Amino acid sequence: MNIKILNLDEQHIDDLIYVCSRFPPYNEPLLTGIKIKKKWLLHMLNNYGSVAKIGYFNDKPVAQIIYYPEIANPVGYMRENVLVLQCVYNPNPETRRKGIAKRLIKSLIDETKKMDKYDFIATYAFETGEYYSQREFLLKENFKPIINGDKEDLYYPLTDKALDRGIFNPWREPVQPYIPLKEDRNRAIIFYTPTCESSYVFAKKTYDVVKMVEPNLNITLINYWEKPREFLKRNRHWFIVNANSIKATIFNKEQLIKEIKTALKN
Repeated sequence: MNIKILNLDEQHIDDLIYVCSRFPPYNEPLLTGIKIKKKWLLHMLNNYGSVAKIGYFNDKPVAQIIYYPEIANPVGYMRENVLVLQCVYNPNPETRRKGIAKRLIKSLIDETKKMDKYDFIATYAFETGEYYSQREFLLKENFKPIINGDKEDLYYPLTDKALDRGIFNPWREPVQPYIPLKEDRNRAIIFYTPTCESSYVFAKKTYDVVKMVEPNLNITLINYWEKPREFLKRNRHWFIVNANSIKATIFNKEQLIKEIKTALKN
């Protein structure tokens, strides 16, 4: 059994992309999302070094973890002592239960300890709906629940300190309410992150639903890493229609349409 763990570099970006987006067809939204993610990865490599590890099985890329300094995220909480673990992903049924994800996490922990600059590795262990729970896996790898956090908020202590606040995650309900802005009237704004190609795909699907409901509405898609002020002044609410925050997602299309129609009437 040939397992290899590799830190991301420019030559292996396509291998990282393959782990997440290995199945055709590669439609326009996915291709655009991949382009956006590659640009982000190159920026992070140039400014922070490796932000991902790729797991190979018999020389084929099959699993990954993505991580970055929290200070790098312009809409995050900007803590210098926190390393964000964005995701752990092993989508290949034939390569599960072989210890690849465990080796990815161990490699990250060992490497981060040697840096001696972080107190915590923190994550929002969202569910992908595929095979095994990220949360359950990370708890087995000695991650701990964050005090007063959501169920998905976990951290790995690198010192004897405890973490009392989770990381920013776009899937989380915003803490602060959206305060209606005059400039948001008669338009829709959809924010997405460049850290995952699927984020743009979901944003584009949401765009298409808005167009179906109101074809003449002005709709703007915004990468919030590139325009953080636009996101922050809306208190991290990812979807605004006619100066109303929309809670539903593309995963509940019926409710999404209902909320959009209500917002347009207000």
